[in-house]
Amino acid sequence: MSIKKPRKSRGTQSLLRSLEELEDCVRDGVSPQERFPSHTVFSVPNPKAYAPPAVIKLRKQLGLSQGAFADLLGVSRVLVQSWERGVRTPSRMACRLLDTINRDPAGWLAGLREVRRAG
Repeated sequence: MSIKKPRKSRGTQSLLRSLEELEDCVRDGVSPQERFPSHTVFSVPNPKAYAPPAVIKLRKQLGLSQGAFADLLGVSRVLVQSWERGVRTPSRMACRLLDTINRDPAGWLAGLREVRRAG
């Protein structure tokens, strides 16, 4: 009767290879950073959270109705209304867009007008 060795999962194999590479670094006197140069990782900050007063303030800064604001954001008027009443909160993606608009509301709106004239 032969006893089978348990098979190692891919994750286990990868971990063992990594440990062997680290062991080689130590044995050769080379730092892991020298042997394995890493890529720069770009860290994206989390968007600001938008409470109802912030959504209303931004919309009014743009001088837009809820419907027009919704059209510009690519969402429904009902969704903008629910943000402004606090029934729902803007998604992370919507918050990123609101952050972009909030940096320069007039400039953002002017940029849209330029695109509209060009198209």
